[in-house]
Amino acid sequence: DNRLRINLAAFVAEYADGQRTVVTEIGGVPSPTTTNAAQATVPGFELEISALPMDNLEIGGSLGLLSPEYDEFNDPLRGDRSGENFTYTAEMTYNLYATYHQPLSFGELTWHVDYAYKDDIYYDVANPALDVQPGYGILNARVALDLDAQDVTFALYGRNLGDTEYNAFILDIYGPFGYNLAYRGTPMTWGAELSYRF
Repeated sequence: DNRLRINLAAFVAEYADGQRTVVTEIGGVPSPTTTNAAQATVPGFELEISALPMDNLEIGGSLGLLSPEYDEFNDPLRGDRSGENFTYTAEMTYNLYATYHQPLSFGELTWHVDYAYKDDIYYDVANPALDVQPGYGILNARVALDLDAQDVTFALYGRNLGDTEYNAFILDIYGPFGYNLAYRGTPMTWGAELSYRF
């Protein structure tokens, strides 16, 4: 009855001349600069599942796995850096969701909840203990009322319902200044939406 859908994908990506931050000497002074310094192999796997276990209910999720490794990463001053962690890359991500459509005499009420998780992400590797955002998950929910006669949808939503604290970006300036800059992710938020179809 087409109530279950599964998609699988496996791949291997090859990177040549990947841009990375290295340290070079300018006027005898060490200075960070971005250059084409790295070659890497990134094997990965993706899984997507969606199911309709009962009328009006859909559940599903996805899983992504990466195992990136440098084949070569040479820094003019620091030498071989091929053993370092990849930056801006979570080795595992997954999400889960459920959506229920509740028919009404005057329209439809839709309930939705989803959860997304990201594994550790390194924004730099100068100070691994300071430059990493540990794995975290975000829970969201939304309920929407569709009014057929008026072509209007009214919705209430909540994002990051667990009020999870996380960094959306980390800038490592520990060397010259003794601290890092971290840009915080969006905290728990609530809101309402009103849309009109025409």
